[in-house]
Amino acid sequence: MEISQQKYPREGLIGLRRYLRADMYAGLITFFLSIPFCLSIAFASGFPLMSGILTAVVGGLLISLVGGSSLGIKGPTTAYMPFLFLAIHQLGHGHWSTGLSYTLAVIVAAGIIQIIFGLLPIYHWLKIIPEAVTYGVLSAVGVLVIVHELHYLLGSDTGSYYFYELLLLLPQALYELDLAALSIGLVTCLVLFSSLTFQSQLAKLVPTPFMALLIGTGLAIYFDLPNDEQRQHLLAPMPQNWLSVIIMPDFSKVFQTRSLLYALVFALVGSLETITNLKAIDAIDQYRRKSNLRRELIAIGLGNVVCGLIGALPMITVMLRSINNVNSGAKTRWSGFWMGLFLALSASLLFVVYAIPKAALAAVMIYTAYRLNSPRLIGNIYRLGTEQLLLFVVTALATIFGGVLWGIGCGLLVYLMVYLFWGASLKTLFIPEAKLISYSQERNAIKIRSAAVVTIFPYLERMIKKISPTGIIYIDCARSPVVDYNFMELIYNHANNFNPKSQGIELQGLDDHLSVSSNPLATRIKPEKPSVPKKGSTGKKSILTRLYDQTIDYFKRKQVFTFTSHQADIWGVATINNAKLRTQLTYDGVQLQAFRLAAGYEIKYRENKFRKKYREVNIEFSELFLSKGMRLSEQNLKISVLSVKDLPLEVPDFLLEKESLLKQISLFQPIEQEEDEADSYLTTLSGYRLKGNDKEGIYQFFNPRLVNAIEQHPIYNLEAVNGQVAIYIAKNLMNRIELEDAVLLAETIVDSQYEQIQGLIISQEVQEP
Repeated sequence: MEISQQKYPREGLIGLRRYLRADMYAGLITFFLSIPFCLSIAFASGFPLMSGILTAVVGGLLISLVGGSSLGIKGPTTAYMPFLFLAIHQLGHGHWSTGLSYTLAVIVAAGIIQIIFGLLPIYHWLKIIPEAVTYGVLSAVGVLVIVHELHYLLGSDTGSYYFYELLLLLPQALYELDLAALSIGLVTCLVLFSSLTFQSQLAKLVPTPFMALLIGTGLAIYFDLPNDEQRQHLLAPMPQNWLSVIIMPDFSKVFQTRSLLYALVFALVGSLETITNLKAIDAIDQYRRKSNLRRELIAIGLGNVVCGLIGALPMITVMLRSINNVNSGAKTRWSGFWMGLFLALSASLLFVVYAIPKAALAAVMIYTAYRLNSPRLIGNIYRLGTEQLLLFVVTALATIFGGVLWGIGCGLLVYLMVYLFWGASLKTLFIPEAKLISYSQERNAIKIRSAAVVTIFPYLERMIKKISPTGIIYIDCARSPVVDYNFMELIYNHANNFNPKSQGIELQGLDDHLSVSSNPLATRIKPEKPSVPKKGSTGKKSILTRLYDQTIDYFKRKQVFTFTSHQADIWGVATINNAKLRTQLTYDGVQLQAFRLAAGYEIKYRENKFRKKYREVNIEFSELFLSKGMRLSEQNLKISVLSVKDLPLEVPDFLLEKESLLKQISLFQPIEQEEDEADSYLTTLSGYRLKGNDKEGIYQFFNPRLVNAIEQHPIYNLEAVNGQVAIYIAKNLMNRIELEDAVLLAETIVDSQYEQIQGLIISQEVQEP
C-alpha cells in the first residue's frame, strides 16, 4: 500500500502549532524520564552531576530540530560511561579536574569524527557491522556498568572500571557495606524492576525511574544522611550553580595517541548505538517515517562538539527515552525540543537538591543496563544460530578485557573466519559475482553466484538503485555457498525503505540450502557436492574438510522438511480454494504498513501466503511478522491477514474493530485531530467500533448482507486503506476454522459489491423513459 507523504505530520512552525498539545505532553513525560537517567549517567561517568542534564538540553533545544530522526531523543548514554571514567583517570594521571578538561577535548574530537562519518560514505560501512558484534560491545559495556554500580549499591566507592579489579574489590565492599545505602539501593531496584511486571496508571504520567529516584532521595532523608558527616560520601555531590558545571576543554593533549584512540572509541560506540536504536525507533513510529542516518550522524557529531566545548557529556540517539517519547503520543521533532526546554527551565531547581544518594543513582544505572542487555537478548541471538552467539560472546569478552576496538576487531575476525569456513571467498568478499537480469520494467532479478554475506550489501545496493522503484526484485542465491543472516536482515531493511510503491524484494533459490536454526532469517549453507578422489591419492580428508562435513551433517539432522501443523492447516484451506501455498519469506510488508493492524510495529516479512481469484477480485492470505527490533523482541508478534484487492467499487478508508465494554458507551466518540479533518466513530454492529471520515460511503459499504456476515463471526477486525480491505484478528494468528470463515467473509464483501453494482444498473434502467 502506498504510504503517502501527505499523511506524515507536518514539521516546522506548522507542526509546532498543529501538534502543540501532543508534542508538549510527550516532551513533559520524557522530561520526567530524562532527569534520573541524566543524573545517574553523569555521576557514574565521573562528570559533575548536572553535566548529563546539560547534554539533554543541548540535544533537545538544538539537535532535535536539525537531526535525521523525527522522534529520536538525544541525550547521554550508559555505553559511554566506562570509557569516560577511564579517560578522565588516564589522561589526567589521577587528577580529576585536569583529566576532565582533557576528556572534554576528546569529546570535541569524537564529534568531528562523527561528522566525517556522516559526510563521507563511512556510515554505509558502519551499517554492515554484524548485529551480534554491535550487541556484543553494548552488552559488555552493560556488564561493566552493573559490576561497577554494585559497589555504590553497597555503600563503597571505586576508582576503577577494569573488570577484574571491580570483581576483586567486591568482597571488600561486601565486608564494609553500609546498611542504609544497601536499603536505599534495594528499595530503588525493587521499584524499578517491578515496573517490568506491573504497570500502574501513575507510571503513565510520571515514569518509574523518576519516582524511584524520589523514593531513594526520601529514604536518604529518612536515614538522616544529609546531617551525618561520617556518611556524606553516600550522597552524590551537587554543583552549586551553572558556573561550576560549565567547564572548558583543554586541547593541549588532544593529538596524543591515547586521546585520539578514545575519540575514535567514542565516535564508534556512539555511531553504532545510534544506528541500532534508530531501527527500533523507526519500527514503532505509527507514521512509518524513516530516519536519515547521514543527517542524524552529522547532527549527533555537531551536538558532541557543542557538548565538549561547554563541559557536557557526549550524546547519542537514546533508546528507552525515544520509545517513551513515541509511546507518549509524540508527533514531530518538537517533542524533543519541549523536553529540552522543560529541562532547561527546571535545571536551576535541581541545584537546591542536596540529598540524592549514590545508591539510588546506581540502582537506576543497573536497571538501565539490564533493560538494554537482558538475558532475553542473548536467547534471541542464540535462536538466530550458534554462529551469531559465537560472534556475540567473542565480541563481549574481547570488549570487557581489551576495550571496544579489540572487541569490534575480534568480532569481525571471527565473522570472517566462520564464513570463509562455510564457503565464502576473499576474492568476492566485497565485490560478488552478481548479474542483473531484467525480464521487464517491473520484474528484475539479481543472480548471485558467490557468498551472500553482509560485506557485499553496499555493492548490491548500488545495483538495486538502477532498477525501477515500482517493480518487484528477485534476488537469486541458488548458487551461493552461504547466505548470511545479516545480509538477509539488510535486504529486508532495504526492501522496507526502498519505495512505498515497490512490490518488494524476494529471496529465491534457498531450497537446497540448510538453515542453521529454525529462525526464518537464519544463515543458510549450501552443502558442497562430494568430490571424487584423484587417482593415486589416499582419499584422506583434511581436518577442516572433516569438520565441515560434520557441521553439514549436524545441520541436516536439524532440518524440518515437513509442514508444521499450523502450515498444514493453511495448506488445507489453500487447497480447498484451488490455491498454492507459498511458505517462503517475502520482504514486501510495506504493502500493508499503512494499516492500523501494524501500528507501532514494523512488518519485517510475510510468509505462508496463498492467493485466489473470486469474481475478478484478488483475495490474498499471508502471515506477517511484526517487529519492534531485537532489543524489544519480547513485544514482537505474528498476525494472519486476509486482504481483498481490486474491488469493483470505490471503498472509503475505515477501521472496524472489536471494542471493549468500557468503550461501548456512545454511538459517536471524538478522537484527536489529525491534519485538517476530524475522524468520527459510528456503529451499527454490537460490540464494534467503526471509524471513518466518509460516513455515507461507509454505510453503503456495510450493507445488510455484510453486516449479517460479520455478526455471524464477531471475531474479525476489518480495515480499508486506499481501496484494499484487510480482515484479521487483532494480534493473533488464525486457525483453520477461523481462516475458512475469513475467506467466506471476504467472498461476502465481493458479492455485496457486485450486488450494489446490479442494483445501480436496475435503478438506472427504471429511470430511463
